Amino acid sequence: MRLGTLVLAVATALMCGGCRVVPAGAQPSASSALTESSSPSISPAAPDAEAPPECGFPPGTALEYAGRSTTAMLDVREVAGDPMSDDPADIYITRDEFDQGELHGRLACAIYAEPAGFVEVTVVPEGWELGGARPPDPPTPEPTPVPERPSTGISQSDAIAIAREVARHPEAEVGYVSNGPAAEALMGLQGIEWADAIPADGWLWQVTFRYDNGEGTTVVIDYVDGTLYGSFDWIE
Repeated sequence: MRLGTLVLAVATALMCGGCRVVPAGAQPSASSALTESSSPSISPAAPDAEAPPECGFPPGTALEYAGRSTTAMLDVREVAGDPMSDDPADIYITRDEFDQGELHGRLACAIYAEPAGFVEVTVVPEGWELGGARPPDPPTPEPTPVPERPSTGISQSDAIAIAREVARHPEAEVGYVSNGPAAEALMGLQGIEWADAIPADGWLWQVTFRYDNGEGTTVVIDYVDGTLYGSFDWIE
């Protein structure tokens, strides 16, 4: 969450982890003031380095990094494409994890020169190391391939005849008939014993009967050999 209001006090910045705050009339503290002579770096923090009060870290918080840099160079920007990720700032990164408001983990505090006193506290990416690249995003799982329709199978009329044997009202009107991959046909039927036993790569007939009272029955049949898997009743 980011707040960029000019009316919030510095104390608010210490209480709302992850906020960006520009205190009214505030200037960077002496410990965090940027100078034209300082240049971005990725050197580790000195052993006795401490973050300024604006960061809201507990006193004595050990730092992994303390210096002038950019969130892009250190790879601790909150989101890719952040327009401020290339702006120089005094940045303080904790060595250990802790909680600060809604933020949980190792934290990065950036204090920008423009606008004066602009503070951002964010969570360091998991697995981050100083001077290293952010771990790559986990690979996107490959979609489950949809099986092709079998070259042979029972006819639609045969599927309807099989379905009438288990319908509550066999003489009822057939409202809908379809065939398709089991993974699609069985969506919403997880936990039903007979449905769980159907091979995920199978191909099915679904025959639906509609009754006069707004109810109906759907029957599930194997497309290839006509095996009757089961049925379920429904109400519109």
